[in-house]
Amino acid sequence: MHLPQCFDFTAPQLPAYLAMGTLAGVCAAGVMILRKREFHGRPFFLIGYLATMGWLTLVLMELLAAAPNCKMFWAEFSYLFIALLPTAWCYFLFDYSHARTVTISLPRLASLIVAPTVIVLMATTNSEHQLFYLPETKVIETAQGPALDYAHGPLFFLAVAYLYVFMAGGVLIVAQGVLRAREAYRGYFLYLLTITLIPTVGNVAYVIFDLSFFGFDPTPFLFSFVMMLLVRIIMTNSMFDVASVAKNYLFYDAEQPVVVIDESGTFKVTNPSFERLLEISGHTGITKLSDWDELNTLAFDPSFPKNTVFEVADRAFELRVIPIDKPLRDSANCMGWTLLLKDITDIRSTNAELSRAVHKAESANRMKSQFIANMSHEIRTPLNGILGMAEVLSHEITSPRHAEMVETIRQSGDVLLNILNDILDLSKIEAGKLALMPEEFDTREIIRRASGLNRLSAEAKNVQLNVEADQNGPRRVGDPMRLMQILNNLLGNAIKFTDVGSVTLRMSNPSYGDVVFSVIDTGIGMTEEQISRIFEDFEQADGAITRRYGGTGLGMSIVRRLVSMMNGRVDISSRKGAGTLVKITLPLPLASEVKARRAAAKETVIEKLEPSKALEGLNILAADDNGTNRLVLGSLLKRAGIKAVMVSDGREAVERFPDTDWDAVLLDISMPEMDGLTALGAIDAIARKTGKKRPPCIAISANVMPDQIREYRAAGFNACISKPFRGADVMQTLKEQLDLPD
Repeated sequence: MHLPQCFDFTAPQLPAYLAMGTLAGVCAAGVMILRKREFHGRPFFLIGYLATMGWLTLVLMELLAAAPNCKMFWAEFSYLFIALLPTAWCYFLFDYSHARTVTISLPRLASLIVAPTVIVLMATTNSEHQLFYLPETKVIETAQGPALDYAHGPLFFLAVAYLYVFMAGGVLIVAQGVLRAREAYRGYFLYLLTITLIPTVGNVAYVIFDLSFFGFDPTPFLFSFVMMLLVRIIMTNSMFDVASVAKNYLFYDAEQPVVVIDESGTFKVTNPSFERLLEISGHTGITKLSDWDELNTLAFDPSFPKNTVFEVADRAFELRVIPIDKPLRDSANCMGWTLLLKDITDIRSTNAELSRAVHKAESANRMKSQFIANMSHEIRTPLNGILGMAEVLSHEITSPRHAEMVETIRQSGDVLLNILNDILDLSKIEAGKLALMPEEFDTREIIRRASGLNRLSAEAKNVQLNVEADQNGPRRVGDPMRLMQILNNLLGNAIKFTDVGSVTLRMSNPSYGDVVFSVIDTGIGMTEEQISRIFEDFEQADGAITRRYGGTGLGMSIVRRLVSMMNGRVDISSRKGAGTLVKITLPLPLASEVKARRAAAKETVIEKLEPSKALEGLNILAADDNGTNRLVLGSLLKRAGIKAVMVSDGREAVERFPDTDWDAVLLDISMPEMDGLTALGAIDAIARKTGKKRPPCIAISANVMPDQIREYRAAGFNACISKPFRGADVMQTLKEQLDLPD
């Protein structure tokens, strides 16, 4: 046989045209797959793809060859590709199924070279041994022209048996995926198993049952078809691609039940969670949504509330219906729906627990507020008697020794009052009811007053109290009362914890920027751990300090909260045994208008109330059910030159109201027979009935929470005096309400 004569071809018949068309399709798909740079098993897929192209090319050459010996020549050389294809295909399926991206190892390379070489040598040397194709192989005439009728020998079946090992291996790999893969991957493996079986079954049918394609082995055509299918799958990322698999994984492994239905309501695909729901709800085996009335109504009945919870077997679900649009946007209806059932059982349980916890917390907060209000009233009432009687006595006694005793009572009462005020302030801040009252003020006046209030306690401990402040700083806008409270707490703490040395109050008030207040002491100091706890409620450095120095541990907590309300900052530096520095930085705005600075008052320790001439001769009606309070209030009013009528009940006050023209009426809020609010209403009714002008009415109460004071004013009271009160508080309120000069 001369090789050139094997390129003398006859006119192509139908099988040759089919082979050429198939080869053209494979080549076109091959160009596409070369553009895909990365996918699992790519090296072996390309080798198998080239083997398919080579096998199909040699089949075409065999179909076109005119001489029988040339047909045999092309058939024998085709075994180079026939042996290579199942081997590469098996390796590709393994790497693709296991999502592996590896280089070609040496054992695999050897199997790709050695076995195909041996098989092609057995085929091409058949003329010498006649064991691959038997001598009975002959040329036969078919409708499409001459063809070889092969009689296979033992070496052929040996080669086939070897190659079937790889074909069977590929089938087993994919079958294992079908049986063992997660639900999200199972559909892919079924698809892959189907296309793997196509050439395998075709080749078995050819070898065993002599099933041919126009007299030829159908395997290369079937492999070509499978290869083109795989190219499409790989190029469209629809199989073993991370994004595609993730979508299926989300569907099949989702804990939430999901079902896809078509236009007729037929179930097209369900995930395992939905199938479990069907089982526990007693709807196993249904195929249409209409078979489950409750779910169908919830999903599609327009009159059914969409926020209704769907309950199944002690589980609660929230339904979401997602329409699946038809391809054309102008389509009137959708082609189906996805029904997603979100399990909200745990969320409902958690929300119920949270609701109960909130209700419990609110109840506890109301109880706390009520307790604080009750405590305030119960403590302020007797405290009013203590401080009031001490003030009355201070004006009556002349003995220095007795005066000192009375002053001790007043100071102790003031300590108790400060503790009570701290607790009330903390409660107001926590409830968000403490409001700042900004006004223009002189920072030097605040410094002077704060140092004056604490000078006595410093002198009592032989601690030097120093004040360092800018002399010409601008006026600022803020809440001077709360700033005083901050500085008073800081100075009080510094003096309390300083036994030897000094306490310095320093202020920096530049013409622009923040105001900085610093309190420096030479006291006992703190550790870092103590500093970290100093701003917590009811906290002091430790128990020993509490026992030695006393206090509630609320002062610094209130300081921090007030400074925070002013958008300021608190910084503390301290060392055990070496004193403490507390620095307050406040962004207080500059005053828009500077008022005349009032004359600095001389620092005094205790100012005794002197009778005010402006109040002499006033007629005051006052009602309080507590005898001690009546005694204190009556004594203070009498000393101011006021004509006061003291009664013990609101009803009695109402009865006495028409007797004369009163300049003012003082009513205790909490009285047993008739409380102050009811008495005020009765007095208003009398004034309207008689046409008599109602005088200013002032509430006196130990219940002075912000909402309570608002309630008094809403009822018609002109002002409120808080218990415990001092004479100065009562007189100043009367002057303000009667528009009298100081």
